[in-house]
Amino acid sequence: ARQKRFGSVDHFLLMVIWRDGPWVWPLTPLGMVWISPPALRKAAICAARDWLVSVAGSGLRLALVVLVAAYHRRETTVGLLERFGRRISVKLTTKALGLLESFLDGLKVLPDPRRLGLFLLMTIIYWSALGVGMTLMGDAAHIPDLDLTGGFALLTVLTVGIMIPAGPGFTGTFELALTAGFALLVLAPESRENVMVYTLVLHVAQLGVQVGWGALWLFTGQVRFGDLM
Repeated sequence: ARQKRFGSVDHFLLMVIWRDGPWVWPLTPLGMVWISPPALRKAAICAARDWLVSVAGSGLRLALVVLVAAYHRRETTVGLLERFGRRISVKLTTKALGLLESFLDGLKVLPDPRRLGLFLLMTIIYWSALGVGMTLMGDAAHIPDLDLTGGFALLTVLTVGIMIPAGPGFTGTFELALTAGFALLVLAPESRENVMVYTLVLHVAQLGVQVGWGALWLFTGQVRFGDLM
């Protein structure tokens, strides 16, 4: 069947959806009828991805502000969170405040703010390197349209996915998490053909590094085999 060609209205609506994301396209259901299904699907996926990234980023920034405020003004911050949170859900607020209190209590064991700052800096460098590495891995696996945002999105989904209990070396959950992560990305058909290559090479590389360093510490006597059992 011959595919429907875009008209001026199609291009205009697609441009609006692409630029303004999920804040616009739910409000224009009649306009979306003019867009052919492939364009609509691509625009919806892009808008959903941008919305998820925006929400995740806003949530992380808000959580960071709350943690900093709670660290310096613990009683005031906890009191404000409890006052507003109980209007939404008493149960969830109690659990969230319990986690916050535990986190703040854990910070007390840190020697000094300088070491805390160094720890946070090393954490940022570590996770940034992982995200950049995921993106560079895309070029090596012939997935050139995997951008930096997509690399960090894959890293996020993978980190959550391997938390699920699985066999040795995250067998199964590692592949499932990356498959789910790639499903959120807009990639060319040629790139999607190499997703399995990306997944297997990344898993083998990660497992090889872990086993290699573990074997080195084991054979040099830094770790006893009995402690691993």
